[in-house]
Amino acid sequence: MNGKKNIDFSLIWKKIHKKNFEDKDLNEWLNDSNKKKELFTSAKQFYEEGSSFDRNPVDSNASYRQLINKIRRRKFIKVGTSAAAVLALAVSIFITVNNQRSENTNPNNIITPGTDKAILVLNNGTEIDLSQKKEIHLKEKDTKIASNGKKLEYHREKKEEVHKAEIIYNTLKVPRGGQFFLVLSDSTRVWLNSESELHYPVTFPDKRREVTLVGEAYFEVTKNKNKPFIVHSDNQQIEVLGTSFNVSAYQNNESIKTTLVEGRVKVNSSSQELFLDPSFQAVVDRANGNLSKQLVKPELYISWKDGNYYFENESFETILKTISRWYDFEYEFRNPAAKEIQFTGSINREQKIETIFQIIEETQRIKMTAYEKKLVIN
Repeated sequence: MNGKKNIDFSLIWKKIHKKNFEDKDLNEWLNDSNKKKELFTSAKQFYEEGSSFDRNPVDSNASYRQLINKIRRRKFIKVGTSAAAVLALAVSIFITVNNQRSENTNPNNIITPGTDKAILVLNNGTEIDLSQKKEIHLKEKDTKIASNGKKLEYHREKKEEVHKAEIIYNTLKVPRGGQFFLVLSDSTRVWLNSESELHYPVTFPDKRREVTLVGEAYFEVTKNKNKPFIVHSDNQQIEVLGTSFNVSAYQNNESIKTTLVEGRVKVNSSSQELFLDPSFQAVVDRANGNLSKQLVKPELYISWKDGNYYFENESFETILKTISRWYDFEYEFRNPAAKEIQFTGSINREQKIETIFQIIEETQRIKMTAYEKKLVIN
């Protein structure tokens, strides 16, 4: 190959992204060895599986050499960064982590992934720990309540109408580092995320189904055209008949976001109203109360319920705010500039936190130190 050891990375980029693109030097380079073919195949597969990187070609053989060094390591992680620097671009395509533990991560594994756990608060104020791996069977009036440590389910025995004066309520509280699955008396399914709680009737009354959410939950609402399902969260109200949607209403977030997956919903806030179709998101700005909507990728907002986090051009501060609820740790930025570094990629919620720290440090732009359950970013 005329002594050419490397190839301009922009040619690889064009080969992946542009149909019918051909280049003599690139073809010779690919045919030079099976290892180079494997590298190209892995890069193409990684992009097609959902990772992303800057669409502008990069004229840098240095990027390519860094990419080669990273892909040769043993462990492959699908996480990327959208930062524009050459090194960050190489990391955004392939981030690999060797098997050695970083000196900056916590050797005692104090920061661990979350688990199924919750506290059930009955109508009389009694609190029941549902995180234990044992069967729990209760009864509130004519409704049976059962939990197996992962799921809480309500089953109404009688079908007579329930009047407002007869309504009794339960509250399901999920702490930091927890999650729980709930089936309401109308068969509506609810996934509650970390640091969240849902207040709901044990049995819904005859006219409306209303619940109150703090934090985040994904709803699959059972259809009932005669009985709307209402979700209250702060000054927002969501009304549906039967649909699937996610509500993120954490009090320390700048906005409340309702993301529609299926069906149609009506969102009300501060005398404003709008309707959502699938793949649209309603956003309530906490600062001024404004209500707006935008087209989004729903998987970025609902993947948590299936055990993953997906981020697309998300700031490091936002990512830490999200994963710290699940891994239950605090964090402090001593380097304010690190807050705005953007990342794109996925994290499995069962992933060890040490691996995630190592992935982020692979950019060589962030240094982190874990002190028990606190992360310091320098």
